[in-house]
Amino acid sequence: MRRALVVFVAFIAAPALSASERQIRVLTTPPQPVKAIALRTAVTTRSFEVKNGVVSIPDDLIPPFTVSLGRFEPTTYTSADLDQHRPLLLHELGVLRGTLRRPAAATSEHISLIVLRAGSKAAAEIGLTPSPDGAFETRLAEGVYEGALLGDKTGSRIRPGIVMASGQQTDLGDIVCTPTATVAFRIVDSRRRQPVARASVAWDPPGITNSDAARLIYARRWSAVTDARGRVSFSSVGPPPVPLRWRVRADGFAVTATPRVDLKEPRALVLTDIALRPQAAIVARIALPKDASEFRGASLELAEANEDPRPKFISSSRVPLHEGMITLPLQTYGRKRLSIESSSGHKLFYREVEVTTETTVVELAPVPIDVHGTVRRRGEGVAGALLELADRNDAKVILGSATADSQGAYALTTYQSGELSLEVLEPSRPGRAPYFAHQNVALTAPDYRADFELPASGGSVRIVDATTGAAIRATVERRLEFNGGGATMGFSETDDAGRLVFDGFPDGVAHLNIQARRYRARTVDLPLNSSVAESTVALERSGTITGRVVSANGTPVPGAQISGGYADEMAASANFRAVSDGEGRFHFDSEPESGTTFYIAAPGHALGITTLETGRENTVTLLPPGRGVVYLLPGNAPPTKAALVMAAPTDGELIPQDALHDLGDLNGLNMFQLLGTARDGSVVLPQFLPPGTFNLYVARPGGKIYTYQKVGTVTLPVRGKTVIAYREQ
Repeated sequence: MRRALVVFVAFIAAPALSASERQIRVLTTPPQPVKAIALRTAVTTRSFEVKNGVVSIPDDLIPPFTVSLGRFEPTTYTSADLDQHRPLLLHELGVLRGTLRRPAAATSEHISLIVLRAGSKAAAEIGLTPSPDGAFETRLAEGVYEGALLGDKTGSRIRPGIVMASGQQTDLGDIVCTPTATVAFRIVDSRRRQPVARASVAWDPPGITNSDAARLIYARRWSAVTDARGRVSFSSVGPPPVPLRWRVRADGFAVTATPRVDLKEPRALVLTDIALRPQAAIVARIALPKDASEFRGASLELAEANEDPRPKFISSSRVPLHEGMITLPLQTYGRKRLSIESSSGHKLFYREVEVTTETTVVELAPVPIDVHGTVRRRGEGVAGALLELADRNDAKVILGSATADSQGAYALTTYQSGELSLEVLEPSRPGRAPYFAHQNVALTAPDYRADFELPASGGSVRIVDATTGAAIRATVERRLEFNGGGATMGFSETDDAGRLVFDGFPDGVAHLNIQARRYRARTVDLPLNSSVAESTVALERSGTITGRVVSANGTPVPGAQISGGYADEMAASANFRAVSDGEGRFHFDSEPESGTTFYIAAPGHALGITTLETGRENTVTLLPPGRGVVYLLPGNAPPTKAALVMAAPTDGELIPQDALHDLGDLNGLNMFQLLGTARDGSVVLPQFLPPGTFNLYVARPGGKIYTYQKVGTVTLPVRGKTVIAYREQ
């Protein structure tokens, strides 16, 4: 039937070619013959025959145009593609299969597949017609998906990490659909208790780990508009357990979120009435200091508090600042922040307020506060120290700054009162590792003194050529751990003498990764103590590392993250990190220790695990993710709570979480989706690991951060379904 359709299209598409025409190569994934294609522009659709993999189009057909064929993903071809003689790439849709297992009473219900493609901002809904035994199949474009099945009475959330490949099948296996619930409630006016018709009720799940995906997946099915009696009803919500929340908007009223309700059973649920309050406003009474030039051209910003657990303020409006009354309409009640910002965007003053009434009056009268003191080390003033006064909860909000003079004295003026953070740090420069110290201050009076006595411990390293003894300019990644607790990290450069000095730190140790062009990298530990002694580190000559990341068909993979040299599986960063360019190429100026493992993450590919060598171009081939699924079943039953899963090659160490974060982020998966077990025990991670044999571990809180229980070994890629049953420790 498909072949006959293609021939028919070719037959009706046989117009005489114009005298001037252009030829475009047509490539398909997977390779297959195509006899004709239809090209659709904004004004017309025309069909053309494909001969020997080439289509000829007349000059009067101006790109962009879209190619639509039944089995292929719609493809847009642009003028830039034509000018650069790029081929027209057609990707065959993959086939998604599965079998529904539903209660007998629900086998005749209408059921839809809702899928969300990684990176997409909207879900697609596909109506299904299962066979009598529950089998179904549909076509999807290549990519990574998650989704849900939702019927009139039953439903099932489908795991994330559903990998679709062009022209290939992905089998979801048996999908158990369980009963859902009806949820209804009414929207009323808080004053008169009258129903509010035509109110928009938008699905807005509370801040759970996967709330963003849940919001997009169910946005259409679990959102509605109230009827004339202010009622809204959803006939199929769930299946339980699922947390519920909606956001309600109506003309003349403040935006209101319904209280969180946890749906625990598949029964009819009627929520209490949701009362909408009238739109609110803040009236700011502004009184500015006389002759304060900082406030000329300033603005008043209104910011709304984001959700718990840690409120963050999101700017919602901004108006020019002037003395007197300024009225700011509000979308919601609750916590707000009013800020005065200078014409250059520098924050001068802010005030937080809880809006509980229709009109809230706020007095904004900034008063200058002088903050001053000294910065000393070993009894001597520290010249050039940088002082910054910042928001205690957000160090990026700088409210005043100053530089210490030759005697270590400083003075700054701020207009912000209350509890703040005062920080002192050394400006970054070659040859010095910048110190950092801070103290919490409570500014209530117009004059405040804050002195700093910096710690007196430190040390220094000098980097030299192992053969000649000549100084080397090097980049040093520093991770400092202090005996009394606390840590800091960053990068520094040595000076022309190859020296890097640490001074003004507490007792502890500096873990240093030292890299220099055409030298082998070294990792050393430098004690930080009162002697401030110097150590010499000699680097051996080496070559640079170059490489290229390609896909299984040999095409370059741009934007791949290459990382290696992790201290352990929980290290926050790698000693070596690069990103492949448009041709898939990458390089490192310094060579790591022999045998260092590198991890390569890229969109649409499984993780690459390899070692890299100097003296040749390393080619790293990334394979597509697997489509088989691994299930981890504690006690041979679905887990009662999610578990964090880690993996290690049978002959290697645990894959670092930082590398897995890159892998998930580039493929549209958060760490919960990539590493967490789903309700049925399935785990996505094995699909995104390369071929090989891996030990799988369940991570539990304990030890330094986690303890790891080995639960089984799996050889990848798996075919279909692999179950690993284990006993919880």
